[in-house]
Amino acid sequence: MRSATFYRKPSSVDEMRPRTAEEAKTLLQGVVKKELTDEEIKPIADILTRQLPESLYEIVYRIEVNESVYDDFAKNLLSDRGFIKGHKSKCERKEGDIANYKCLMIYNPTREYALMVDSSGYNYARYVAKVPLVEIENTSGDLGQYDFEWTTADEIIANKNKRQYFRGWGVTTLADISDNANDDEYRQAHELWLKLRDAFNAEAKHYDPETNSSRLGSIGDKKEREVMRSMWWEKLGGNKYGDYDKLTRIIEALHCGEKLATGTISFGS
Repeated sequence: MRSATFYRKPSSVDEMRPRTAEEAKTLLQGVVKKELTDEEIKPIADILTRQLPESLYEIVYRIEVNESVYDDFAKNLLSDRGFIKGHKSKCERKEGDIANYKCLMIYNPTREYALMVDSSGYNYARYVAKVPLVEIENTSGDLGQYDFEWTTADEIIANKNKRQYFRGWGVTTLADISDNANDDEYRQAHELWLKLRDAFNAEAKHYDPETNSSRLGSIGDKKEREVMRSMWWEKLGGNKYGDYDKLTRIIEALHCGEKLATGTISFGS
């Protein structure tokens, strides 16, 4: 988990710095009718800066933009942006989240800083931090974020060594996550996932979060259910497919947060 200093509703990146007491005095001329001491100016300067305490953040989605888009964005942070609007739901906080901010990472490989944006439901950069790209592993090149695009066992196997951003795992490969599972294990994990997906969708017809009667150990709202690893494994006969740790790691890395026909699936222990 990373930490950074965030700013609330800055108009541009240039505003994302502390105000000096002298700058605060200049900004307040004509508003405050008395001479302020340095002690009185300090909290006002902090407010004018829009600076918040250093906080934990999680990168939930990475968006690479071209140089001109990045530069315009950095100068006009309060303008609505399509690339924020299209992914703002990813910034929504859920119960149990540790990070204070769930961020879209806006970056260009030629620029020094990535901008971490928590839109809090808006279409503009409501909370922003700037973080040097060198502090963030592999933001350039062909790095992307895994977005549930590998839908067959063959695609999974073909991409198992590709470095991607996996939700909950950071930048890594599926091979590393699975402790170098072999191809047959990936095929078994995919087959077991298809059974879990079908069972998850089927239970929605009679699912009631108040009764705790789910055979998959599901909890939460019907449209956002968390299944319990040990329960769904037993229900679907996971032991017939292979190693519990390897197969569940593969399935969870590839499908946690995936939107299925009857709701979004997540995993708990």
